[in-house]
Amino acid sequence: MKNLKNYNFDFDTNGLSDFLNSNADLLLSKIVMDTTEAQYFQVLPDIKYGTLVPVFETGNIDDLAFPGTSCSFSGGNITLTEMELKVCQYNIQKNWCIDELNRTIMSIRLRPGSYLESIDGGVEEAFMNDIAKKANVYASRKFWGAETATDGCSGLIEQLTSASLSGDVVNISYSSMTPATSVEIADSYITNLPDALKPVTTIMSLNHSDFQALQLGLRNQNLYNFNPITLANGQMAINIPFTNVIAISTEIPAGYMALTNPDNFYLGTDLMSDITSPISWYSLDFQESRMKLAMKLGSSVAFASQVVLAS
Repeated sequence: MKNLKNYNFDFDTNGLSDFLNSNADLLLSKIVMDTTEAQYFQVLPDIKYGTLVPVFETGNIDDLAFPGTSCSFSGGNITLTEMELKVCQYNIQKNWCIDELNRTIMSIRLRPGSYLESIDGGVEEAFMNDIAKKANVYASRKFWGAETATDGCSGLIEQLTSASLSGDVVNISYSSMTPATSVEIADSYITNLPDALKPVTTIMSLNHSDFQALQLGLRNQNLYNFNPITLANGQMAINIPFTNVIAISTEIPAGYMALTNPDNFYLGTDLMSDITSPISWYSLDFQESRMKLAMKLGSSVAFASQVVLAS
């Protein structure tokens, strides 16, 4: 039987618009910044449509350092380039009918002859939190799976598999994990890391099924390494024991795995999109309260050669 939360529905639906409008910045921030991707990768704010992000490559240390005197110089030039980070706009919409509430829960909550009363039931915040959590999932899916043809900008999977980047990516075969095979498969992903990334922290992005299989596989091998803080609100991460790899549970499409350093993936957003305009109002023509929120979200990769992509 599904567990039901007990909320007090003695609240003023007209006040819900005021609550959501006054907390628009909080709602938008929760939608974007509470995603797993925002916790583990680079976030670039204030992008209205697109921007060019400067990236550089200093080269291999063996090309920079050498024995000899200070009179010689052969270090070479630092490679300076730019990557495009374009954001898409997505709308979140919801409506609720006050008349329907009056005929159902409100009819037995209010005193006869009274109007809608605000008794601080906390339902406004509950609505906002529920919408934000659902929007987190949507935002994460678009970080990975946005397609230019339908979304207007490209997610990481489309970018990494494009003709311009796929040749630089470390491409390997994807294997679906089970508790019995998960550790072995994770090891095979990790050993494909480029040499430059082997001594630094890297992030392994898994779909939810593979992540759960890895959890069970590590548990079955008594390799417990869980941080309870990262389990809050469904944002889950495991530092794979005796490695420099953090496995995270994401909305990456089924059949894919991406492994790279935290500084290599970028999440672009604009947290100022709708703060200055109302996001909730009462519609007289339909006699219902409505909420509409626009968020902007995009993603990009700095160096495709520093990504292990299983597909």
